[in-house]
Amino acid sequence: MTLTNFLTTLFTEGKVVATGELSGFEPDDLQAAEKVLRQFYDEDALEMPGQVPAFHPEAALCAAQYIYNAVQLIIHRDLDEEAVEKYLAGLPEPAAPDVIYSVDLTLRYLPELFGLAKGLSPLDIVVTKLKETATYWPFSSVGVELEGEYALENILGHASLKYAYADRILAKKDKNRARHPQAKDLIAAVLGDYSSALWPEFADVLLVERV
Repeated sequence: MTLTNFLTTLFTEGKVVATGELSGFEPDDLQAAEKVLRQFYDEDALEMPGQVPAFHPEAALCAAQYIYNAVQLIIHRDLDEEAVEKYLAGLPEPAAPDVIYSVDLTLRYLPELFGLAKGLSPLDIVVTKLKETATYWPFSSVGVELEGEYALENILGHASLKYAYADRILAKKDKNRARHPQAKDLIAAVLGDYSSALWPEFADVLLVERV
């Protein structure tokens, strides 16, 4: 299956289909895949609050290949640790808003990948790599319980990403994310006087912080 077909199915049907063996992608396929990603960016940006970060084609393509490879590795667990390290590498640094948002076009499906990998051991190398990625890219992994510290500065420093991140936490009622010292005040501000109606359990988050 080509990366282009994989992305088209993912964006139009919301499901992943991966067939064939893991291998590199042809230049024509990558060029076509970039067009699919850019089109999805244009559509998705309409739903984002405020001024949306620019499209970063290289970052978007890296993440798309990562998600494709991750699906393949979950389905075909006959590959060794060296292969996992090889195919789940290459993501850029989450140091700029355009990179974070462009990567998120496909990396937002990380939570669903954990569901797909539920039959694997928690110590499986693929699961370990997915956990590392989820921690490194918190904007895209809301709903996944993260292990260890994670940085929010580059998310909260951009208005569009900040409020989109808050929306995701609220949509998934992710109390663990809401407890983060940098996120707690943001969620409280977004909820305002309606916290008891929109998310009654958020009071527990605030209570824990005061104890």
